[in-house]
Amino acid sequence: AQTLTATIPAAASGLSPYVAGRAVTLTQRFTLTRSATDGQGTAELLDAKTDDPVELAVGNSLEREITLSIEGGSALLLPALDAQAEVAGMALYVASPQVSEADDGGKRIERYTYIAQAGGSTRLPPMALSWFDTGHQKVATAQLDGLALKVSGASLAAAVERSEYWLVLLLVLVTGVGLLSTTVGGS
Repeated sequence: AQTLTATIPAAASGLSPYVAGRAVTLTQRFTLTRSATDGQGTAELLDAKTDDPVELAVGNSLEREITLSIEGGSALLLPALDAQAEVAGMALYVASPQVSEADDGGKRIERYTYIAQAGGSTRLPPMALSWFDTGHQKVATAQLDGLALKVSGASLAAAVERSEYWLVLLLVLVTGVGLLSTTVGGS
């Protein structure tokens, strides 16, 4: 029987999860899809480096694609970043990640789709991954900037409540007219 003993370097003892390699990078791409009255939304690639808020309306979606890359380590050990992805006023949908291994590293691609739920100003959060740099024997951090958003329009919940109100009112009117015609016709 063979025994394998692995130790985490003292400098990396506080990392959770433990990710080690010669290089770890994070990159991101944003795609905004604006809803349209004809059902055909338009998609546009956004500049992730802008300081100005991205303007969108309630019901629009914003996809954040994050690529985590590692050299000198396994992409299978790169963690999900979804715990850092939540934003107030935005519904969040997380797609299954795509992981690919290469001879000396690999990539993990994560996609987060945000749906604007309420008007106001908000911000997609910055994201970070701390990792152990095996070449320099120290902990390093790969980071992504957040993105400022300005959402216009009433909240989706309020719109749904208003539409449910009108639906109930319509149902009551139709039922009332049906009962009235049955009563009048049956007399």
